[in-house]
Amino acid sequence: MQEQISSDEIIKGIRNRLKDLKKLIVTDLDGTLLDNNSQLPQEYVEQIKELLSPEVKMTIASGRGYPSVKTFADRFPIDVPVICEAGAVVVDPITEHIIYQQFLEEDVVKAIAEHLARKKYRCNFYLYQGNNMICYKKPDVPLFTDKEPAPVVNTDFSDIPKEAMVDVRKVSIILEEEYLNQLKEELRALLGDRINVMRADDGCLDIMAIGVTKGSALKHMLDICGIDPSHVMAIGDNESDATMFDVVKFSVAVANADDFTKSKASFVTASNEDKGVLLAIKRFLEAEQND
Repeated sequence: MQEQISSDEIIKGIRNRLKDLKKLIVTDLDGTLLDNNSQLPQEYVEQIKELLSPEVKMTIASGRGYPSVKTFADRFPIDVPVICEAGAVVVDPITEHIIYQQFLEEDVVKAIAEHLARKKYRCNFYLYQGNNMICYKKPDVPLFTDKEPAPVVNTDFSDIPKEAMVDVRKVSIILEEEYLNQLKEELRALLGDRINVMRADDGCLDIMAIGVTKGSALKHMLDICGIDPSHVMAIGDNESDATMFDVVKFSVAVANADDFTKSKASFVTASNEDKGVLLAIKRFLEAEQND
């Protein structure tokens, strides 16, 4: 990514680009916009694009890193800032300037690694550092996902280099679903006042600095862009996405979402396999016309 320029210049450029915007759709990727194979068929892209215009735009809020998010954003293309790493960073996809980011403290990342080693968890341990992401795991532990490919380092978590724990915005831990809630509570007990731990995809925990969520990043992004939250719809499938629901007027859970996320949503649309985002956008635009 390019180096940041002054905040005033960034904000002025973004607001000028979005001057005609009246409605904004914010969608998660995995389990929401993407199908169960993490694919986005071009036919589906074209159907959504037919509903978009200078007045109606869409953006992405994902747990993925920016390079992965941009591959999907470019297919529409999206010119509204995108939320990545579960809210730890917001990037303008046009200029590639970072307009917001929050880091975990080095000793927090180290404490998480030491806990995984002490408890002997069989997991994939991802560190997001700038545009780079590395997966640490024991040699006998499989890769649980290839949704966002990363270099793999075999380790028992005790010898992760110090420099790998500096300027980390997000940690992801992927392991068997049966151990997920247990690990979540252990980390909250260990570092609860310094981290935010959220369930993301099945078998995945996202860990960010305290106060960092997709919701907090969305609020910041809307403020920067000068967008009224009452004209925004957020769509998702899990706890991380549900943090956006208190920020906007229209909140939508896909049919495959967990029960908690559904309970927080204004309404439930079809699943990610049945074009739930497309149907939600149509309902959102109809509701706005009737207001």
